Amino acid sequence: MKCLLSILVFALSIHTHSIAQDRIFKNDKLGWTMTLPAGWAQMPDNMMANMGPMPGLNGDSAGMLLVLMKDRANYLLSFLKKPEPSDGKWEDVQKEQDQRNYDFCTRFAQMSAGSSKSDSSTRYEKISNISFRVFETRAYSPGGQIVLDQLSFTRLVSGNTLTVIIQAGNDMDKKAILDAWRSSVFKNQPVER
Repeated sequence: MKCLLSILVFALSIHTHSIAQDRIFKNDKLGWTMTLPAGWAQMPDNMMANMGPMPGLNGDSAGMLLVLMKDRANYLLSFLKKPEPSDGKWEDVQKEQDQRNYDFCTRFAQMSAGSSKSDSSTRYEKISNISFRVFETRAYSPGGQIVLDQLSFTRLVSGNTLTVIIQAGNDMDKKAILDAWRSSVFKNQPVER
């Protein structure tokens, strides 16, 4: 996941574009509609398709749904991934991913702020009446300020894992992107697990 995030952040820092005036993202397969916050740029579909192999996405970028970026510290990326038969139970796979996210945040705190303090929490949250598993990880500076706040929303949808990762570097941008995500509408209601 760390490699995937690094590739996406680098790609977005090189080339992003604003979406249509109405700032609406739609995915017909999921029936997902999201109004995007002002100031956030969307990675073009053709750029996502040409990114080549993407770790964690069955070897390619075909599972990418939406990639948004405000700046290097603030982004949203979403993808749909079909679990491999060898992955094991969905809940166990999510716990393993949680541990990787936590380790990443701890390393980030060490490299960027000289601190190894981080914490995490797991909860469930409804988006458009659909329950998502949320794993939140925060990394802190030695003075106790949050230097990284990352949320991973996951849900099993028709045998695939829908993941939306939001990373925020400040409270204002976190509120803007979370408000947009939480206002999403899913018309093709995925089967509750």
